[in-house]
Amino acid sequence: ADKTRKLKKMFGKYQTAKADLEEHAAAIGREKDDMMDSIRLLRRQMKLKDAIVEAFIPPEVAEKVTARAVWEDDEEQWALERLASGAASENRHPPRPVSATPGCNRPTTDHARVAAALGDLNPRYKSENILNLTLDVPDRTTFDWDPNDPGAADSVQAVLDIAFSDGASRKGSE
Repeated sequence: ADKTRKLKKMFGKYQTAKADLEEHAAAIGREKDDMMDSIRLLRRQMKLKDAIVEAFIPPEVAEKVTARAVWEDDEEQWALERLASGAASENRHPPRPVSATPGCNRPTTDHARVAAALGDLNPRYKSENILNLTLDVPDRTTFDWDPNDPGAADSVQAVLDIAFSDGASRKGSE
């Protein structure tokens, strides 16, 4: 009887351990499936980004960016190194050409210079300040207050009395 009881006790421990093991195996399986899903998602995103880069960015520019990329352990992300001052000047656009005519900032044709000299307001013949807008002055809607006018002081006082009177007296007068 003692052996049977010990055997049942040991079999119960075995069943408990087996159930725990199966539960852990299921949890590990779920974690593995989640990780595989995230890997698949990341691969899809990488394929999309690679396709966008290949379609819209010239290969030499992509190579330059890849060469400048550095992994930052603290922030756990990629960062681009700063360009040297010499490399930055290479990427600048050359200055726009200036006109051979003194006083003009842009190349201008003879026809455009003649038309501008004759006063033609067509924007085609202007190199700067293309729009010339005249402002319409509105009619005055206010009046200057004259403190010496005896009627003005009474009307101003009446308006102030109405504005500062309490709401009850106004409701009663209506």
